[in-house]
Amino acid sequence: MNKIRLVLRVLILVFASILYIVTGENNEEASVPEKLIPTVRLKSGYEMPVLGFGTGKLGHRTTNATRKAINMGYRLIDTAKSYIAIPSVPSEMVIGKLIEDSGIPREEFFIVTKILPEYFTEEECRKAIQESLKFLRTSYIDLVLIHTPEYFDESGISDTEGTYIDGWKSLEMLVDEGVIRSIGISNFFKEEIIKIQEIAKHPISVLQNWFDPYFQDRMLRMECQYMGIVYMGYSTLGGVWLEDGIKPNPILNDEVITKIAAEHNRSPAEVVLKWAINQEVVVIPGSTKEEHLSNNLNSLNLELSEEETVQIVSLDGKLEPQYEDDVDYTPKSRDPIDFVREKITYLLSFVWPKVNTDVKSEL
Repeated sequence: MNKIRLVLRVLILVFASILYIVTGENNEEASVPEKLIPTVRLKSGYEMPVLGFGTGKLGHRTTNATRKAINMGYRLIDTAKSYIAIPSVPSEMVIGKLIEDSGIPREEFFIVTKILPEYFTEEECRKAIQESLKFLRTSYIDLVLIHTPEYFDESGISDTEGTYIDGWKSLEMLVDEGVIRSIGISNFFKEEIIKIQEIAKHPISVLQNWFDPYFQDRMLRMECQYMGIVYMGYSTLGGVWLEDGIKPNPILNDEVITKIAAEHNRSPAEVVLKWAINQEVVVIPGSTKEEHLSNNLNSLNLELSEEETVQIVSLDGKLEPQYEDDVDYTPKSRDPIDFVREKITYLLSFVWPKVNTDVKSEL
């Protein structure tokens, strides 16, 4: 009997942990006054905040981190159809529930999502966006990006039915129907952008690419300025370098950046974000820590001198990107609590499938 009770207690604790991971502690309304975040006007005519919250790397921490961000005043939320909060629960689904539960009017948010090449055909694109609308609990999406122009199989042949041109036309159709307000692209090069420009009925509002002090994408940003496309940077605080196995974070530990941060009594992240915004780059840093979320917002009131700006600009190309064949795949250490929580959630999705069913129903 004691063994049965012990097993039941363990199961209850595990189930409670799952609920905590997915729904967070509670559904409180925003308790921190919204901070005024400047906006930039897109070619579509809509306004977009210059600083937002990225959810791409959050995984099972999506719920709590996004709730904190909303409560602290973030209104641009960046997600994608490929982002997963926990196994079988899309990031879009979690974000939609958090926005609805926040008590903040939908029109105050700017939601960004992205479609992969598998959704390029008209039929698949329509299905994908209708699903996103349902998950996000909204009648329209502020900005939809083509996540990447194409997939390739092992032989180097495109592995999708449609092309990114088909994908663009499919998104334009949904703009005409009023379910998407603005459309754009991500991880595109100049040649691909020009091909879209040649056939586009609706403007390319945004290009989202990798951007940080070591990888400033200057030529393409200049082209975007000429074409009136707003440039949005991801991994602005050095995430790509960490993925390449370069530790500690070379951006946040760079001597130039840390020196400027010390002189202003600010964090290196604040310096990088304000520098990027001054370069007319929209930034979407993600974090799970309230301190970092607050610092990122506080970057907006930081003033950098012209000399400091030039010093950071001069860092461009300080490191060369490592491509797949060069990456060190040696296992890296992980937070043991995060590891255990993630594995429990993943295993339960198989041995206790009703958990994920109930989560989807609740969300």
